[in-house]
Amino acid sequence: MKNWITISCLMAAMVLTLLFTNSCQHCNNPTDPDCGNYNPCYGASNVADFMCTEYLDENTDLLVKCDTLIMGNISWFNSKSNYLIYDWQIGSDTNHRHSKEFNIYFDKSFGTIPITLIGKRAPNPKCIPNDDGVDTFTKPITIVDWKASPLIGKFSGSLVSNPTQIFTIEIKENTSIQNLIMNSPILLNLLNTCDGIYNISIGYKQFRSPIGAASYSPTGSCYKITDISGSLDISNQIITITYISDYGHITGKIKTETFIGKRQP
Repeated sequence: MKNWITISCLMAAMVLTLLFTNSCQHCNNPTDPDCGNYNPCYGASNVADFMCTEYLDENTDLLVKCDTLIMGNISWFNSKSNYLIYDWQIGSDTNHRHSKEFNIYFDKSFGTIPITLIGKRAPNPKCIPNDDGVDTFTKPITIVDWKASPLIGKFSGSLVSNPTQIFTIEIKENTSIQNLIMNSPILLNLLNTCDGIYNISIGYKQFRSPIGAASYSPTGSCYKITDISGSLDISNQIITITYISDYGHITGKIKTETFIGKRQP
């Protein structure tokens, strides 16, 4: 009887060991104390960082990450880490911000200014030697007029749906008398076969048509298109534009089109 009890205990111990070993083999989370690769200092850092984005239109939630901002757009700054105390310094502005994220409106083309985030948290000397709990990060941000955007210019290309038909679109200032005060950009020749003119909200490397934005055709020959948005590639030489076209008066269908073009001299 005694031997049977001993064997039963050994078998139970083997089963428990097997279950524990199997659990560890399938557990790969350095933040989980039950995993074999648990690291109590995983993710510990004394380096602050933040993200800068801009709203192309205050009526939309389209955000564009960038280190160059167009004056007049709403800019959004957001700390990538959580802190007990935040201290944002915007250039020489004496009005500091003290939240994890905030919006700001630059009304002038200030050029390049430093944006500094000072974050204060509980010190963590066990994981970071000599840690004082204060992280500081400074990033230069450039604020320019929309006319300095690399989007301004002509781009030759075609629709993805019709790659053999090459035409040129243009993004430029609207110089019509009624729009001189607005100082706004327009998009021309997106439909190629007519004289459509489309008002757009412009960022440094991306743009879109605002909700309710005006578009018009001097000759009345263009059908309606909506939800226009575009962006440049990393080289600033290739532009991609998407829009929704209303062919209702021809086919009764609504279609999404994409234009891809290369910058022209």
